Amino acid sequence: MFNLGFQEIVVIFLVALIFVGPKMLPELASGLGKAIREVRKAAADIKGELALDDAIRSPLEELREATLLPPEELKRRDEERDAERRR
Repeated sequence: MFNLGFQEIVVIFLVALIFVGPKMLPELASGLGKAIREVRKAAADIKGELALDDAIRSPLEELREATLLPPEELKRRDEERDAERRR
């Protein structure tokens, strides 16, 4: 995900150990894990909303196209749809 190697992880751990201290490090790691989980959950929610928007967007595009068509073309398409539904 972050393309971190072993050396980079060790350096980050040592810096965190120096600044936070050994007593607070587990709490910091726990909080960081919770934050990452929340961000991933929010990203999944946003992806779900965008997928829902795509499902709504298609019929709206059809309506927009229909408003630009001449009445004769609209009537022809309606007749074709009615014929398909009867089959």
